[in-house]
Amino acid sequence: RGHRRTDDEADKANTMRVPGAAFGPDGKTVASSGGKDIHVWDAVTGKLIHTLAGHTAPARGLTFADVNTLVSGGDDRRVIVWDVAKGKPAHTFPEQAQRVEAVAIGGGGKLIATINAAGELYVYPLAGEQKTSLLSAPVTDGGAAGYGVAFVAGTGSVITCGGDHRAKMTAGPDPAGSNPG
Repeated sequence: RGHRRTDDEADKANTMRVPGAAFGPDGKTVASSGGKDIHVWDAVTGKLIHTLAGHTAPARGLTFADVNTLVSGGDDRRVIVWDVAKGKPAHTFPEQAQRVEAVAIGGGGKLIATINAAGELYVYPLAGEQKTSLLSAPVTDGGAAGYGVAFVAGTGSVITCGGDHRAKMTAGPDPAGSNPG
């Protein structure tokens, strides 16, 4: 089970690198990334439920906001909010400067945080029509790549880490989506 190459190299290496995986909040589904596609699986049977196609380069970071909403970021520098039941993108944010390494959901399920290979943090609203970030800030020293991102429980504040070997907390928007402070 898993991602399979569909090109001529399938005989040489029948599985590909899977840089992202996330369990759904109900524990019944799991999403995995490999290549441009994201696969959503039944966690018990291993049966493929959906293939989500929308990234133009490999997808990396994955996180579920709820059982029907998945957020992904990838090498195409895009963040996509997916309607899992429909198998289609619900919302796509503008491209970032570098590939998106990791994504997180926080602020009571209302906010998305991302960190990219340039060490930049972006925070977006999960729902609504706004396609620009509520917050963007460099969070690594010397432009080192960012690797991880997580929300502080119950707040919009974000913890990041990266190639500068430091963890950093950044005050973010409150869970209602207002400006940092």
